[in-house]
Amino acid sequence: MLPTSLLAGAERLLLSLLLSFFGLIGRVLGRSYRRLLAAGLRLLHRAAAALVAVLGLLVPGSFQLAHTIAGRVRELLEHSAVLALQAPGEEEGEPLARRLAGLPYPVAAHLRYALSPLPPGAPDVRLAMLKLAGHVRFSPGSAVGGEWRRVKADCYLTPGGASGSPGYVLSAAVQLGPLSWVRGFASVLSGVGTSQWKLCSPFRARDLDVGQGGLLGSSPLTTFLAVAPCCPTALLPGRALRWRALGEQSAEVTVREGDAEASALFQFDRAGRIVSATVASAAGSPAAAQRGAGSLAAGRSSSGNEAASGGGGGDDTGGAAASTVTWCYRQYQQRGGVLVPTELEACRSEPSWRLGSAAEPQSFLHLDLTEVTAWTSLEMLPTGFGFLMTFLKRYSYSAVSLNLVGSCLVILEAILACGWAQQGWGPIAIDLPLLIDAAFAAGAGMISFGAVLGKASPSQLLWLLALEVPVYAANAQLVAGRWAALDVGGSITIHAFGAIYGLAASAWLSPRGAGSGHPKNGASYSSDMTAMLGTLALFIYWPSFNGALAGASTATGHPQALCVLNTVIALLGAVLAAFTASAACGKLDMVHIQNATLAGGVAIGSSANLAMPPACALAVGIAAGAFSTAGYLLLSPWLEGRCGLTDTCGVANLHGMPGVLGGLASALFAWLFFSANDALMERGAAQPLVQLAGLGATLAAAAVGGLAAGWVVTKVNLSGQEGPKEDDLFDDAVFWHEVEKEE
Repeated sequence: MLPTSLLAGAERLLLSLLLSFFGLIGRVLGRSYRRLLAAGLRLLHRAAAALVAVLGLLVPGSFQLAHTIAGRVRELLEHSAVLALQAPGEEEGEPLARRLAGLPYPVAAHLRYALSPLPPGAPDVRLAMLKLAGHVRFSPGSAVGGEWRRVKADCYLTPGGASGSPGYVLSAAVQLGPLSWVRGFASVLSGVGTSQWKLCSPFRARDLDVGQGGLLGSSPLTTFLAVAPCCPTALLPGRALRWRALGEQSAEVTVREGDAEASALFQFDRAGRIVSATVASAAGSPAAAQRGAGSLAAGRSSSGNEAASGGGGGDDTGGAAASTVTWCYRQYQQRGGVLVPTELEACRSEPSWRLGSAAEPQSFLHLDLTEVTAWTSLEMLPTGFGFLMTFLKRYSYSAVSLNLVGSCLVILEAILACGWAQQGWGPIAIDLPLLIDAAFAAGAGMISFGAVLGKASPSQLLWLLALEVPVYAANAQLVAGRWAALDVGGSITIHAFGAIYGLAASAWLSPRGAGSGHPKNGASYSSDMTAMLGTLALFIYWPSFNGALAGASTATGHPQALCVLNTVIALLGAVLAAFTASAACGKLDMVHIQNATLAGGVAIGSSANLAMPPACALAVGIAAGAFSTAGYLLLSPWLEGRCGLTDTCGVANLHGMPGVLGGLASALFAWLFFSANDALMERGAAQPLVQLAGLGATLAAAAVGGLAAGWVVTKVNLSGQEGPKEDDLFDDAVFWHEVEKEE
């Protein structure tokens, strides 16, 4: 997989640069050079295809399939770039009201609804990139059976417009087991539809017949009509697409490319939303397909959530029979500036060969986009982490302020780093999940900040955080993305990573005399109270932090609610354990109460969205609170005395050990409660091993990255500013006006 990923990334970067270059030239020179640009793009494509063909001879199987998909995506992007060279006024210049004139009433109402967030005169969408995830059930007669499987798909879709031809490329991956999966694609470009599916294993890949009509149960052209509601401008009439009114809340659309033709019956609600689209595919001639679509129109469904049954079975002489697929669209939300459905479900009805007999509609595909109800992750950074670090009696200004500027720097850099890691080189689509990922990166950065608090100059700190972001993004994409490890709340990729990175960097940034014996490395009564405010803020916001990226509602349950419930129970257990363990030492210690009470939220993060007995979450919280308190009593003095490593905030105890505990607990729970959470286990029975591998990779990446970054900021000294001397450690007076230096 590594050579494929590297080559695909380089290909995307090169393609992005080429498209930008040709697009700039086209806009400067005008429309007269449009054909020349198109010819140049096709020539580049043929050269790239020849190179991929040579490489494909060396590595067979899924490698070839991956680059076949990449080639089709490249063609679609070229097609989209050529369409973008049309002069303004050909389509975009026309008022929307004029372009909707003559359309059936429900179609015009839908387009007005879907495009309402766009400002007047906004250009048409030329290319939509959709990311889908859900479950699929193959045809019972296929080689992989008819069980529900998890599926992830990327779809690139370009509307045809008034003069162009519509097209799309859909690439999907279906996990069958720990070491087997299905990879494939379907596409339509310039009227030519193709489909290819392979059953893959680590050692071979063979062609796969997924049943009649392919994975989506319909022809490539009908698949375009099915996904078109996710890009509303794809439904505008043009050279290849025509609408016909059927009723107040229904209309039929026909798309024709060359000899290929497909039709679909759309049902609308009174608000203008599409609730269903019923399409027909037929074996045999295009005329048979047209008759199938016509019978659909006659027997249309009355409800968007109700699958239309197939009409008119085949005759006993072996004539062509049409199968129907009904797509249902729900949960409309704003995406990319337009209102689109975020939940899609497909139902199939296969007519019998005997007259008068028809099968019941059968649901075979359910796709649910990630829903995020609130973004409260950012609240934890300046409020929670910032005030928690004000315990130092002479360093409160810097603790809060550097936390703020460091978080802003990391979030901006992480938007680029995480965006490129997830979406590949090129323009980045910024959405709420990406911003939350960037906030998570800032959380890891602030954890690392805690290990060097008071020992690094502001410039050293910012360089340390800037160097951390690329390592964090690459590790998070590898562990949670490629390997599909369970880590919804970041026990592994955020807390364990941030703690180990900070500790490794602190090995270079811990000068002599920076330990607990330093007169300024301590708290006062008032500074401990402000730090306790940070603890309370983190305690309140931690459930939303762990559940920020969990879906509010999916086909298999309510993972966001599970995240909140499990996190609250774990936090309660950690508070009880921290108070009990601290009191067992004679008197309560404010350091234990400020930190160990939060360890339960750290440890439950990796398994927060799993369905499991509440006692398990409580046990994780109790263990984390006890281990964290023991760490402040035993581990911190040992690190300082035996290793010379000063951990100012004790991040090893609050984030490091609980993060490792959370990774181990997620492996255990993935094994114990596999059947109740199989929909989340993308690696099947191998999920526990994936959890352990992800934990090990994270610890290694953080240690190496932290050591390298610490060496760079101290020895190479990128900032040109020396670190504070022993007398200036843990003191605001070095960097702030109106703060008197304590002698």
